[in-house]
Amino acid sequence: MKKRLKIMIAAILCFMCAFGAAGCNNNEEPAIPDPPLYFNENGEFVIVQFADFHEWAGKEGYKSRDDMLYTLSPLIEAYIRDVLDAIKPDFVVLTGDNIFNLSFLDRVHKVSAHTMTLIADIFEEKQVYWSYTFGNHDTEGGTTKEDYLKATSTYKYCLAGLEDGEYYKALSYEADETDYRAGNFSIPVYGKDKKSYAYNIFILDSGSYTYVPPSYLPYRYILDEQVDWYAAQALALKEANGGAVVPSVMFTHIPLFEHEEAYGQGGPSIGRWVGISPSTTRSKIVQRALEIGDMKAIFVGHNHYNSFTGFYAQGDKKIMMGITPQASCEGYEDTEETMYCRVITLKDNGSLTTYIHTNDISPSNPNGIFRNETLSCPA
Repeated sequence: MKKRLKIMIAAILCFMCAFGAAGCNNNEEPAIPDPPLYFNENGEFVIVQFADFHEWAGKEGYKSRDDMLYTLSPLIEAYIRDVLDAIKPDFVVLTGDNIFNLSFLDRVHKVSAHTMTLIADIFEEKQVYWSYTFGNHDTEGGTTKEDYLKATSTYKYCLAGLEDGEYYKALSYEADETDYRAGNFSIPVYGKDKKSYAYNIFILDSGSYTYVPPSYLPYRYILDEQVDWYAAQALALKEANGGAVVPSVMFTHIPLFEHEEAYGQGGPSIGRWVGISPSTTRSKIVQRALEIGDMKAIFVGHNHYNSFTGFYAQGDKKIMMGITPQASCEGYEDTEETMYCRVITLKDNGSLTTYIHTNDISPSNPNGIFRNETLSCPA
């Protein structure tokens, strides 16, 4: 659809030029359109991270396509809309377990892919750019990662796909017979000039379960091929930036060893620690990021009530490590569950500030900042 739109725009410009439209002549090239993500005049760019919707648009006891719902759970939809209206983010990231399948018939009726389009409809209506990756639950009902990405590929504001898009790089590949990795993206945020790179957003698929015959065991991790792909993208950005690293943030689903180690190291932190279910294997991603020197923060989901955000330090280097609690409810009739998301404000000097937002609004906390805590990462 984006390609068709570009062709239509080019055709209109040629038509205007051919008939002497004002401000256009045969010696002028059409203006390059603005990139979708760029810093505002105050040098800020706001990201919202939603984790673990665990949504599924099928009625309880789902038996046929007639049982498919055409709205999200009211509480989840209301919270997404409230956050978009209150925070006005420039970009939204969904970090997996977006879907929780409730019937094996999902394999037949693709209820999960349908559910993802209901989520996409909100961002399309609000005209907010967004992207997503996968958790351990998204594909349990049989809907594949390819199904999801194809279902959202026609949405103008969705920066996600199986292959590179106009404004992002993508990695999709079969890791082994039980593990297909998609939802890996490198998405640049441009400066106020809308031409130079000011920040980069990495989104990585951390996989589902480790398969040890005859059973699956928790939890997989960011693989070496993904680490190499991240490094190649980061170094390409550095080269394009005249040899200076482009500061980056990363999003994935399953916490890394270093999230727990950041908690153990102490140091500045916010949020609450309520345990962790990390990958069963240490990924090389943090070590590689420390070597390159671009990574400011790595944010995950998965641990539904853990909101810890602190710093993992190695020598004089450190990376902010954050766990974002869930934005899910108990069911379609639930109107009382406390919902959470993360708000991250990037600064064009390379710094950032973050806090957890909640729908538990009170006179003492009218802005919904969880425990009135924020944490900053210096430039």
